[in-house]
Amino acid sequence: MVLDRVNIWDMKKDLESLSSKDIATLAKYHGFKDVPYQDLLWMIALSNESLFKRAEMNGDSIKDYEQIRKLGSGTFGKVYQIRRKEDGSILAWKVIDYSDSTPGEKQQFVNETNILQNLQHPGISSYYGRIVDRDNSKLYVLMEYVPGSDLEEFVSGNPLQPIESLELMKSLAETLQYIHQKNVVHRDIKPENILITSNKQPKYIDFGFSCITETQDPSSQPTSTWEKIKHSAECESLRAGTPYFMSPEVYTIGKSDPMASRHPLELFRMYKAADVWALGLMFYFILYSKYPQSFEQAQSDYDFYRAVAGGVIDFPQLNDKLLDRLAEITKGMLIRGSRRSTIDNVVEELNNVPEEHFKEES
Repeated sequence: MVLDRVNIWDMKKDLESLSSKDIATLAKYHGFKDVPYQDLLWMIALSNESLFKRAEMNGDSIKDYEQIRKLGSGTFGKVYQIRRKEDGSILAWKVIDYSDSTPGEKQQFVNETNILQNLQHPGISSYYGRIVDRDNSKLYVLMEYVPGSDLEEFVSGNPLQPIESLELMKSLAETLQYIHQKNVVHRDIKPENILITSNKQPKYIDFGFSCITETQDPSSQPTSTWEKIKHSAECESLRAGTPYFMSPEVYTIGKSDPMASRHPLELFRMYKAADVWALGLMFYFILYSKYPQSFEQAQSDYDFYRAVAGGVIDFPQLNDKLLDRLAEITKGMLIRGSRRSTIDNVVEELNNVPEEHFKEES
């Protein structure tokens, strides 16, 4: 049970060197039937025990840590506060039971840790490694412990001054800009996944639905079978996230949706826009201490579907120049379709709020 950094794509050469007969034999062994060839290779790789094999790193084991208390539950696991016995350091870990997980879910667990180890930013909870307990089919993801409250609790319990709202929104936007610059999309931005520290630093957590893509011209086709496999595995689920914070285009997507057949980079752009929408809802709550009226008044799934699909958001006047300007910026993030602001637009607008907006109303 040691830190494991195995990447499924390390198996590329081994699988590509196999004959079609060998691939067919492996497919039969793993029980895969009627699976397209481009999906078959990664499914075989995911079923191979080397996905969660023991890789020597720091020699850490779960016995080196003391579990203190439960902090919460995520989509695929539970998060606990822990203490490292050697030096008393306080950390956190996410415990994932993968005993009944599908190959696609296992790959998503690997993706999350691979993504986290490449994201180093003060606005993101730091990733320290992972421990695999194969005997009990559990994965332990070691992370920075972030004391504080989530975004909704923070805003509800700490009335913000207009300038504080601006600084909080700037920090959130600049961190998301960094994430997107790393070719990563979060896909599950919501209050529970943004923690606010005691010094009011927001930190994004839980990248369980995240995916990554290569920067490639969407007019071209993937150049190899492995590129197709990588995209399909790392961004397997088209409709991911928490419905209340999904953008209209993601909320309404289905298996028959033409988006499913588009180039991976086009899908990636859709998810980037969806991240902006979700962050826009976070901004809305920062400004109004509530969510849009059409969302909160929904009495059924159908009502909520109509509210999201309609993309019509009410923006009451806030009677403050700075706050009203921030509401205008937020409005651009909650527009349906291609007119929605990009995260680069949002960061630029927040950094260029006119000075006169900082003056108090006389």
